[in-house]
Amino acid sequence: MHGYCTGRPFHAQAVFRALINKPIALEVFVQAAATQGAGLEAAFQRVQKMQRQDLGQFLYDDAWGRLTSDLRRVLLLMTRLGDNHDQYLFQLCCQRTGVTVAAASEAIEESRGIGSFSRIEGAAQITLSPEFYNYCVERYEVTDGKREPTDDDVNWVKRRYHEFLTSTEAKVSDRAIQAFRTPAARAAWKSYSEGNYSDACDYYETAVLEDPENGWLFDRYAYTLMRKRRLPAALEQSRKATLLLPDEAEVYFTRGMIESRIGDEDSALQHLTTAEELGKPKHLCELQKTYAYINTEPQNLIKAQECVERALRLAPKDRFYSRFMEEVTRLQRRWL
Repeated sequence: MHGYCTGRPFHAQAVFRALINKPIALEVFVQAAATQGAGLEAAFQRVQKMQRQDLGQFLYDDAWGRLTSDLRRVLLLMTRLGDNHDQYLFQLCCQRTGVTVAAASEAIEESRGIGSFSRIEGAAQITLSPEFYNYCVERYEVTDGKREPTDDDVNWVKRRYHEFLTSTEAKVSDRAIQAFRTPAARAAWKSYSEGNYSDACDYYETAVLEDPENGWLFDRYAYTLMRKRRLPAALEQSRKATLLLPDEAEVYFTRGMIESRIGDEDSALQHLTTAEELGKPKHLCELQKTYAYINTEPQNLIKAQECVERALRLAPKDRFYSRFMEEVTRLQRRWL
C-alpha cells in the first residue's frame, strides 16, 4: 500500500522501518490507522506530530508508571550522565541506587523503546532513546521527601568513573597477564595491587561481563574474593576458571586453596593434586593441603604437620623462599 506525502511515495515498509525501534510509537501508529480510517499516511503523520510536540509525555507515561521506584532512580541517574553509557558507567548507576545490573537491564530491554543494548569490541553499550532522555532529563523521584537523584549521586558516579578510566591505563604485572585484556580487568588489577580489594571486585564484576570466556580472568577474580574472605563467591568463580581452562595447573591450585580454606578436605586435596600433576611446584601444593587438614572438622594435625615437613624438604632456596617461610610460620602458629 502506498500514498503520496511531500511528493514522494508513501510505503508501509518505510513506516515500519522508521518506527521499528520505537515500539510505543509503533503501537500508537497501528491504533491510529485502525480508528481514523484515513489510511497509513494520516496515521504516520499523527505519530510524527506527537514526536515533535510531546511524544515523551504521551508515549512514556504508561511505561514509566510500570517501573518500580528503584528502577526509575537508576534511569534518572543515567540521564544526568548522558544518553550513552558503557558497561561500567551503567554498573555504577546501578550500584549507587542499589539495583542489580540484571534487573536494570531487564527493565530497559522490556521497556518498549526506552533504550537499547549493543556491543562494541565485546563491551556492552546502553543507549537511551532521544525521546525518553528528554522525558527524564528534568524529572525527579521523591523518596522520603527528598528529590533523587541528588547532586551527590551524580558526583559520586562521575568520580568513580573517572577513577576507573584512569585505572584502565595501568601497566599490569601479573603471572596471568592474559587475564587483563579489557580496561575493567586492568582497573581491577590496579585496585588489587593497591590493596583495595573491594574496588577490585567491582571492576572484576564488569570485566567478566566483557570477557566471559577468559578463564584466567575468573581465576584472578576468585583469588581476590578469597583475599576478602568471600569464600563461597570465590569458589563459584574458581569453578568457572577450571571449566574454561581444564589443563592449567594454576586454576586448579587456586580452586584447591579456596576449598582448603572452606574446609572441603576431599575436594581441596583432589584439586591440589591435579595442580601438582599439571606442573605446579609440589612444595606449594603440600603447603596448601595443610589448610585443608586444619580447617576441616575434626582437624587432622598429624596430616597437617606431615604436609608442612614435606613442603619444607622440597622448597627450593630461591627468591621466593622467605615468603614461603612466612606462610609456614603463620600456619604452624595455628596449632602450636
